[in-house]
Amino acid sequence: MAHATAMTHARGTGRKVSWRRPSRTVRAAVLVLSTLRRAATWHALAALSLAGAALYGALWVRGRVEGMEDYRVRFLDLPAGLPATCGEALLAEVSALPAGASTLDPTLVGRVAGLCRALPWVRELRGVRRVLPDRLVCDLVPRLPVAAVDSGDLWSLADADGVRLPSRQFPRAVPGEDPDVPWIHGLPHGTPPPDDGLAWARRDVLAGLSVAAALREHGAQRLCPIRAIDVSNVGGRLDPTASEIILRAGQDVVLEWGRSAIEAGPGELTPAAKLKNLAWVLARFPGLEGVARVRLQFPVPGVIPR
Repeated sequence: MAHATAMTHARGTGRKVSWRRPSRTVRAAVLVLSTLRRAATWHALAALSLAGAALYGALWVRGRVEGMEDYRVRFLDLPAGLPATCGEALLAEVSALPAGASTLDPTLVGRVAGLCRALPWVRELRGVRRVLPDRLVCDLVPRLPVAAVDSGDLWSLADADGVRLPSRQFPRAVPGEDPDVPWIHGLPHGTPPPDDGLAWARRDVLAGLSVAAALREHGAQRLCPIRAIDVSNVGGRLDPTASEIILRAGQDVVLEWGRSAIEAGPGELTPAAKLKNLAWVLARFPGLEGVARVRLQFPVPGVIPR
């Protein structure tokens, strides 16, 4: 069919212009495109509305759930054998979290991990995980005190690495009463300790802590209680010919240790060999009865009676 034509006048020109009506195919294409555009706009608006509703719903549900009493943190699981003071410190730190901390809070694990890493009592943090509904589990390696260091008017606990541990709950009367925590003395009076969580840098303290760690490692306290470690002669400060380290056991029996493992020179016996000497002496003098001094640093121990 021929296209219909019409005649009209161009406004303001007086010229006649011929207009041809578009074909059905063209009109159909325009109609389809227009419909698709309107449909795409509506679909986009619908999708955006659904996404907004879903986000609002998720936030609302999480807020409601986090506020539920069942999901508030109530329990903190710590490794077995953790020092009581370390556990108390961790509990105190976790208790400092905002009231009503929820186990569903996505930031909770990270915050608790940060608190644990900042504690001097924690040597290594392996992880923190949540156990719903109300439990946190901390997998960590603690620092264990091996001795209490006397720095004048203050006792401070320290581990085998020389790191000072918080000791506000460790009164002056306790050192020497706990055989697992002998006290180290002999430092120049008024020696300032490092801050909590920092390591001692003094040669004499590190030597004494090395001996304390060896005593614990080899179970020396099962042989006889060792109350104190005297480091006043480390480096030969008082007498270059005398034993650098003196242990005090039983009824004030003097045990000459020689040098510590970190100060040992050629021919120095190992800690295990020195403790073997102590066992030999104890087999012959139970409880070190009648003994004033024992020289553990020689291949054949020397015993000086009272």
